[in-house]
Amino acid sequence: GVPHAHFGFASAYYSVRESIFRVLTSLIPPHEDDYEVFLTGHSLGGALATLCAVDVRVRMPHVGVTMYNFGSPKVGDESFVLRYNEIVPNSFRVVNDADVFARLPRNRGLGSVPGLPYFYHVGRTVLTSTEKPSAWIEGESAGEDPLKDRWADLSELLDAEVSLMQKLLDGRGWKEHVENGYHAAMEQCTSSIAP
Repeated sequence: GVPHAHFGFASAYYSVRESIFRVLTSLIPPHEDDYEVFLTGHSLGGALATLCAVDVRVRMPHVGVTMYNFGSPKVGDESFVLRYNEIVPNSFRVVNDADVFARLPRNRGLGSVPGLPYFYHVGRTVLTSTEKPSAWIEGESAGEDPLKDRWADLSELLDAEVSLMQKLLDGRGWKEHVENGYHAAMEQCTSSIAP
């Protein structure tokens, strides 16, 4: 199907889009393929970096793009994610284990509901934690993405929702979402590599 991005994130991105491309086109000569653009953002900024990454690849196909987002919400539907991952393969979404906001908007239910938009993440998941010495990296670490919504039945769905609410109520969901939470988790992960 036709790719769709979350309306609110797309609106926010379009408000700065032309300014971004004025800067990029002033710095990168047309058809020069020795340039790589690195994009990053946290939370809403991560959603905007995601939209910018795919836009740069479409509008400037001669330019390489790498995107890292931190605590980004889900940006697009399944068609968007498939197209995005195809044209921006160097994309990583870093998520702190208890960050509730990186799991939004929620895809509720056990099956698809006609007419209800479902949103998904792009790129490879990098799951960090202040309580674990290393990150789980999609494609390198064992097992499936621990953040993917997989519910076999209503009981599992309810358990997942209760866990999410507990993280919000006890403050961990917010604490691990803010920049300091990401800094602490990245520090924890890198200290095992370079003490």
